[in-house]
Amino acid sequence: MFFKHEPHIKNRYSTYKSIDFIITISEIIRKERRCFDTYENNYYLEVESGFMPKIQPLNIDLTEYDTVILGAPVWWYAFAPAMKTFLHDTDLSGKTVYPFATNGGWLGHTFQDFVKECPGAQVMQGCNIRFNEDKLLTPESDIMTWIKKIQ
Repeated sequence: MFFKHEPHIKNRYSTYKSIDFIITISEIIRKERRCFDTYENNYYLEVESGFMPKIQPLNIDLTEYDTVILGAPVWWYAFAPAMKTFLHDTDLSGKTVYPFATNGGWLGHTFQDFVKECPGAQVMQGCNIRFNEDKLLTPESDIMTWIKKIQ
């Protein structure tokens, strides 16, 4: 799942890893899209209830990948429900997962949730990427250090 800040990581990763890696970017999209105000008003209830919205199918075969980089926005201290749906419906066992999360406040239990929702996968240390509106608060050097750890 990505929102306006997640492509920032793709651009940094692509620049650092250049042609040595095949990078496929795919967006997890809710079938029912809502405006941010609606999300903000109802998101707490969705997270607390464990709601999993329907998502559009990805046009990618993850069985071809050993390493998966997952990014999600943090709302109410957890990743978005669409990510929960994706992880519930996708078998990542045997894969190495590198999660990152974008947020404007507190990360909460987001990375613990990635571990919980990816049984059988090796979930590596996540990268917490903080923004204030459109201004990146996390130092670029921290992001690049995390990217360099991806195998």
